[in-house]
Amino acid sequence: MKVDVPIHRELLNQAQKLADKSAEETVQQALTLLIESHNETPTKVHSEQKVSSSIHPSAKQSPFFGQYLVQNQIVKLDELNAAIQFMRKNNPRVGDLAVQKKYLSAQQAQELHKEQRSVDMFFGDLAVHKGLLSQAQLDEILNHQKQHRVRLGDAIVSLGFSTLETVEEYAHKFHDFLAQQEQERLKSNQQITPETNKLQNYLLGYLPKMLQRLADVQARVHALGPLDSEHLEEFHGQVELKGPNVCTLSVSLDIVLIHHILVGLFSADYEQIFESPPYEDAISEFLSMLAASTATQLEKSGFEYKSLTPSVGEAPKTGVTICVETTVGRGIVVFCFNSLPE
Repeated sequence: MKVDVPIHRELLNQAQKLADKSAEETVQQALTLLIESHNETPTKVHSEQKVSSSIHPSAKQSPFFGQYLVQNQIVKLDELNAAIQFMRKNNPRVGDLAVQKKYLSAQQAQELHKEQRSVDMFFGDLAVHKGLLSQAQLDEILNHQKQHRVRLGDAIVSLGFSTLETVEEYAHKFHDFLAQQEQERLKSNQQITPETNKLQNYLLGYLPKMLQRLADVQARVHALGPLDSEHLEEFHGQVELKGPNVCTLSVSLDIVLIHHILVGLFSADYEQIFESPPYEDAISEFLSMLAASTATQLEKSGFEYKSLTPSVGEAPKTGVTICVETTVGRGIVVFCFNSLPE
């Protein structure tokens, strides 16, 4: 595409001399640098102010703390995204550091990340277990992470999106918000049977780890009590586990979380691989992992259950509901026990 743009001749001549390039190359370079400078996230901290460690939400809570700040109009959504990118550039993962230090090859790290989807272990522990990292090497990497860690609140302050005092004020409010949710969860737990409560507690601990492995997203979960139609999202599926009775597991996920599950399964360019997004595959994989883990947990309690093939499309109808909130999307997991048909 050709565009005629008036340019100050003297400025162009000076730029050509400095760049030692033709007029066309000089303009092209200037436009490229302008775009890069606009899109680039700063990688250096411009402030030494740090949010108190006793106040700042934990690493697992931080993504939801960011959403809380957006909801309360302390930062804008694009500012939160910039702060998250800032953190990612300054907080490399264990696998990335292992590759940087040449303890692992890029292929080994990729294979370990893939294996994590089916193994309930941290990346570093899995690498040590398979003999790819020594414990000393893992300790060195974890120590490096701890010493150089940049937290979300620090990133927001460093990038000038809010003040230290405001971030700490809303960190206190965020802790109060979490405490209120915990009280509601405990109240809900008192209304269900001990057997159901036991499985619910297991799923509350397992689902965040499962989503980390399956979709590389952080998740926060809490009990919602009996299913309400307002809890439902766009994509549904269910799977039955048969044993002494029938345990039905159902899910209802929004399209954003579905997208990240597909990225975890097929890579970010899955849309170029398939003619239409394989949403059913995402639901089936989610349910298959959930059913396998649930069957194992029930077996530990002395009951043998066998998982059937997941089905997709039918919305949950009844059961105990667990809300799944991630940094990219949300959904629910619903389960119930029914007697075997005679």
